[in-house]
Amino acid sequence: MKPVVKPVQSAVKQGSPIRAGSPLARPAVYVPLAVVLLAVVGLIVKAYAASAAADAERAQLIADIESEVQKQPVDGSELSRLVARLQKLPDHDTARDLLAAAARIELARDRAERAFGLFGALASQPGASPEEQRLGARILLRLHETGGGGDVSAAAGLLQQVMAFAEAAYADGRDPADLLRAWQAATRLWRADAASGFGKRILEEHADSPAARLVQLDRTFVERSSAPGFAHEVEAVAAAFAVAPVEVDAMRVLVLLGGRDVERAVSTAKALLTRAPGVWASHYVAAVVYSACSLSQPEGSAERQQWVDLRNAQLDWVIERVPADQRERWVKMRADK
Repeated sequence: MKPVVKPVQSAVKQGSPIRAGSPLARPAVYVPLAVVLLAVVGLIVKAYAASAAADAERAQLIADIESEVQKQPVDGSELSRLVARLQKLPDHDTARDLLAAAARIELARDRAERAFGLFGALASQPGASPEEQRLGARILLRLHETGGGGDVSAAAGLLQQVMAFAEAAYADGRDPADLLRAWQAATRLWRADAASGFGKRILEEHADSPAARLVQLDRTFVERSSAPGFAHEVEAVAAAFAVAPVEVDAMRVLVLLGGRDVERAVSTAKALLTRAPGVWASHYVAAVVYSACSLSQPEGSAERQQWVDLRNAQLDWVIERVPADQRERWVKMRADK
């Protein structure tokens, strides 16, 4: 006969995760574990809050920069403060959005070469966003204006890239300012067909924009430059932009000369050459003004020859860069004594 074995009742109810006698059932063990768990959760929450605060601060800084660089005139002290804030961020020299922000500051400071060094390569990378290409177009156009584009071939390459960037940006946002940059680049490249095409799109798609007013002014300048009130029209177009495009300033010079304000025409032409030595229009209008000044001096005089030399220096610059099939009129202008 088998012995009867009575079942032993468990000290812990069936299904309990902690057996009687387990170390985890002791308060001296599970209370510290709970404290540690709460501490970890607290650290995670704090880290998340800190990350959210950092993201918000970063977004606010970028917004502050975008707002400040659009002001005219720019506040150099405020831009310096923004740079200091920017450089405190650990990824300021690697993150695309921060490099773009830094490049915008350098453009506002009129330091196109620095802006190009910060963001030129990123704007050219495959997959660059339309906004990044827009910034790239702005940088390259100003770099070309300052004469920082290198030799003739390299400068032409900059303008071709401006057209590509600007068209890509326009396809995304349909901002007439993008088409205007493409028009400026084509004009400065002597590509009349491309410039005409961009101008037509501006007039048809953005008829009320400052860009359209500039294109229309350029198209009618020759026949209307002597019309009453035309000088005021040029000034009105200039005022429609935060910074008047080089093409408008070139028109200002010729209008001043046509109004017989020779002294102001000379000073404005010299200022334009300083502002945009890389643009042929700057040299052309200076040559026209210097030619007029030479004609006001007695033939054969030293004063006349000084003005002729100044004129020829500008024409030599243009002749070196103008396409061969358009060079004849500039050569003839230079031959005048």
